[in-house]
Amino acid sequence: MANIYKNALVAIDTTNQKTLYAAPLGTTSIIKYINVANTTAAASTITLTIRKGSNAALFPVVLTVAVSPFANLALTGSNSIVLESTDSILVLAAHVDRLVVVASILEIT
Repeated sequence: MANIYKNALVAIDTTNQKTLYAAPLGTTSIIKYINVANTTAAASTITLTIRKGSNAALFPVVLTVAVSPFANLALTGSNSIVLESTDSILVLAAHVDRLVVVASILEIT
């Protein structure tokens, strides 16, 4: 088994759901940490969702959490999220061009 550490980065430029990270086929991924940074002087909110498989149902993890102006927010805290092959993490922001999301990921193949 190979262990590969990766970062997933996304600047949220839409008010539609956006994929932060998708676990590759045949890979288990451990999301070690997710941080949201608000780079503006206006507040916003974020929702974090897991999609099981490529076309499966959505499961909310964090619902409509406020992110203060010029602030950071750890969405996972000290807990990890495990994604199985083809699962995805999606983010949804209330506003365009305010939030940047960074995830630290361990892929196990």
